Amino acid sequence: MPVSLYPARSASASVGQVTLQIASIWAKALTIDEVGPDDDFFDLGGHSMIASGILGDVASRFGCALTLPDMIDANTPALMARLVMERRSGAFERAA
Repeated sequence: MPVSLYPARSASASVGQVTLQIASIWAKALTIDEVGPDDDFFDLGGHSMIASGILGDVASRFGCALTLPDMIDANTPALMARLVMERRSGAFERAA
């Protein structure tokens, strides 16, 4: 059975939905009206205390634990959504 190198349309939609939910979590934590998918957490005034709250909310909503170093690497809602989807699917393996 051939394997597609491109994600299914439903997978892309799921990432988009997760991105919107994460952007909403960030906006609430940062007490701002709106966060775009490519907005940088630190440019928005984020810091470690806010990040800790966001990571807790993400873990509760998606059943996926992320760390502060993950937040530094996945510093936009779009990047964090991809990381969440990878972790939930088991596709992500942390380098040793």
